[in-house]
Amino acid sequence: MCNPTTATCELSTFDAGVTFMDARPDAAPPTADARLCFGSGVAQICPTVMPSTPFTVDTPLAIDTNTSTACIAYTGATPNAFCVVAGTTQTLAGAVSPPPT
Repeated sequence: MCNPTTATCELSTFDAGVTFMDARPDAAPPTADARLCFGSGVAQICPTVMPSTPFTVDTPLAIDTNTSTACIAYTGATPNAFCVVAGTTQTLAGAVSPPPT
């Protein structure tokens, strides 16, 4: 039940069992193009898909920045110009290097 004087709402016995929101949200929902970006300028990275798993290196790893599947797709000031490795967390316990030439 909402009180217009205090601008607050709380459940009452009348509202018991209500499983949907019966009040207007405080803000509009995010739009379909809402995205999370990191950095700015030429280094702005906006992943096309946010990572859903951790990225862990526990043994030496060579990353070929032209072909590695570890590099994610992104938009931003310079889309896909760099090899960006992303994860929900990143743990680097092993060495990361370019592949031998």
